[in-house]
Amino acid sequence: MRHEPLLAGTADLDRRGRSRRDRRGGHGRAGAAAAGGPVLPDHVPVRPQQAGADRHRPPGARLDLPGGRCESPSARTGATLGRLGGAPAARRRRRAGELGVRAVSRATRLPFDQYQRYRLVADIVGRLRPRRARLSILDVGGRTGLLRLFLPRARVTAVDLEPCAGTPRLVLGSGAELPFADRSFDLVCAFDTLEHVPPRHRSRFVRECARVSRAWVVLAGPYASARVRSAEALLQRFLKEKLELDHRYLREHAAYGLPERASVERALQRAGAQTAALGHANLERWLALMCVAMTLEADPALRSVAPALYDWYNRSLYASDHAEPVYRHAVVAALHGARLPDLKGLLAPARAPRGALEPFAKLTHFLSAFDAQRGAWKHERAQFERSVAELRADLDGHRAALAEARSELARARHVLAEASKVSTEHEKHAKEQAAVIAALEKDLAGHKSERAELHKERKEAAKVLAEHEKRAKEQAAVIAALQQDLAGHKSERAELHKERKEAAKVLAEHEKRAKEQAAVIAALQQDLAGHKSELAELHKERKEAAKVLAEHEKREKEQAAVIAALGQDLAGHKSELAELHKERKEAAKVLAEHEKRTKEQAAA
Repeated sequence: MRHEPLLAGTADLDRRGRSRRDRRGGHGRAGAAAAGGPVLPDHVPVRPQQAGADRHRPPGARLDLPGGRCESPSARTGATLGRLGGAPAARRRRRAGELGVRAVSRATRLPFDQYQRYRLVADIVGRLRPRRARLSILDVGGRTGLLRLFLPRARVTAVDLEPCAGTPRLVLGSGAELPFADRSFDLVCAFDTLEHVPPRHRSRFVRECARVSRAWVVLAGPYASARVRSAEALLQRFLKEKLELDHRYLREHAAYGLPERASVERALQRAGAQTAALGHANLERWLALMCVAMTLEADPALRSVAPALYDWYNRSLYASDHAEPVYRHAVVAALHGARLPDLKGLLAPARAPRGALEPFAKLTHFLSAFDAQRGAWKHERAQFERSVAELRADLDGHRAALAEARSELARARHVLAEASKVSTEHEKHAKEQAAVIAALEKDLAGHKSERAELHKERKEAAKVLAEHEKRAKEQAAVIAALQQDLAGHKSERAELHKERKEAAKVLAEHEKRAKEQAAVIAALQQDLAGHKSELAELHKERKEAAKVLAEHEKREKEQAAVIAALGQDLAGHKSELAELHKERKEAAKVLAEHEKRTKEQAAA
């Protein structure tokens, strides 16, 4: 998640393009801490190394430059920086004990820009940590594990988007979505990481750091200001124009924009934190050191001087290098009732020790002179290279002519050898041809006999073929007749299928009519039953009327009239009943005919 220090892009590139510090376990490249953020490579393009023996000159050798001779910068300047020695050893040990920092040579020889950020956070942790307490720390973007050099007693866990072999307790994850529970660590820190997070993810990144911390958050790096932007622009221009480098990390700073320190502090305060800030790396000194360090790292003849420069700064100037304006700030937040550390007096007074800057001034003066001499030397070398190129062109021409003459001689020898070989082959071939002619004449006699037999067989085959053709014609006629019959059968079959469909349709209609007639017959039978019932009642009434007539003689005439009327009605009913019987017989007859037809159709 964290980017390589600005120096590391060109600091230790060997001819295969890998960082030597990476092979020694140094800080790796950055990846964007937020989801979807870009992951930058371990190096940026460097100017091609100059051809010649000086590419492999060992440290301490002498350089032959136009206008005189001088010692290799790695011998002369390294000795100057080495004599400085930094602060007295007792004072350094006392400061290291107070801050909980292990003063090892490997740490002090880290690039100064890298040392600044780790040492600053380690100094702050020294103020936070209770005596003899072992803190649990989450380093967001710290896949190289360098924080353990500065805080060997702490239990450091790193989270990063990319793996790194050899780093213990490294968890793969995004800074914008940390894979840990709330309040999992005493301290959560990030070094020069937030400026490489896309702006839309920065607030979420800060909230996640606060979420997983149970006490403190430290976010160190460059924050937005006009002076910082101007310094980075000047550095980028220097790298491009002087060293012919395009620094991708600086370009990313400009593309994303540096984070606003006030916005970061507000985000932490919204999470319930108290905040404070501590600045470090005087901006003018940072810019000058970056230009010098990048110049040393970019030149193979000067590259071995860089570690001595870093050791000199880290031991002698780090503690006092915080005069405003500064390049980097560490925003410190205290959460969940934790105490906010007192940052006053954490660093030495912002004044360089007496004589501490003199070696750097001498180094810059020497580099200026060396650069001027190298410019003249480059001009003479360019002329020399042009002369060498012309001589090589002439030599190539002579070599081409000689190669062509040798090629002609080889071709002539080859032609002579081929001619001798061809003559031998011709003699051998003539003997072989004579033998072949004799064999062919013998074969020709045999072929004539075989040809006569073949003519005879051909005639017999022609006769058999004629018979086969005759049979084939007869079979063709039979096949044509069969095909004609088959066509007729197909036509008849189609007609039968059509008639079958029509018969099925007629049968369906007959069945429908039969159902309707059955319904009519059922209704007639029901009416007939009703008439029978009425007739029975009339008979009963007639008997009763006769009885009444016998009893009531007076009413005989009236009853006779009634009886006459009843008789008339009875006659009508009998007539209706006869008609119903007739209709019933007709219906039965129709039904019988229908059943007969149905059986016939089923049989068909």
